[in-house]
Amino acid sequence: MEIQFESESLSLNSSTNCPICGNKLITTIAGSITLLYCKTCGLYSKEEKTFLSPIEEFNRYEKHSALVDDHYVSMMTKFVSEAILPNIKQGNAIDYGAGKTGVLKQVLETNGFICQSYDPYFANHREVLEDKYDLVVATEVVEHFQAIMIEWEKMVHLVKQNGFMAIMTQFAKDDLGDWWYLRDSTHYHFYQERTFDYIAKRLDLTVVFNDKKSQVVFQKSSQ
Repeated sequence: MEIQFESESLSLNSSTNCPICGNKLITTIAGSITLLYCKTCGLYSKEEKTFLSPIEEFNRYEKHSALVDDHYVSMMTKFVSEAILPNIKQGNAIDYGAGKTGVLKQVLETNGFICQSYDPYFANHREVLEDKYDLVVATEVVEHFQAIMIEWEKMVHLVKQNGFMAIMTQFAKDDLGDWWYLRDSTHYHFYQERTFDYIAKRLDLTVVFNDKKSQVVFQKSSQ
């Protein structure tokens, strides 16, 4: 099977400024990994020179897709129950960065949503990016962004006015130590709780839910 990959110009770690808030980045070490850290918004980023190529990412994600089990299904079900349903109970949704398992799509449809899937590797249906959605969901996705703000802006563009965007990613702490999340070669950016407040301010969103661990939900302004 031939796979076509899109390329984008990256301009995140080549600068000494944070791609989210624009403040100066400093270099720090976590275990054996060099990171760029923003003291203002709390974002940690790996050095751009460590980013994988598209084919390297694809091969890694192929292994991810084989790891679906009852625990994963339970995790997606819990996320929908805790983060999404208290804010929105029905509507058109898109699973952004869906992979190829379809688990989240199934959980959302079971709960009454009409759901599309998009993934640049496994569900590259560009036509679904032309619509607007009541709910945009990205689970274990935002840490994989290379062109970080380009991707966040793409997601926000998909959200209807007054719509919601639900995110799952493991939040970073001040002391990363030998955090397992850093060791995944396809994880490039790591967000602290306050990072999402800066993203919300920049993209005209409101944080309506934050469990302070791994889940955050935004609502898009009506203007």
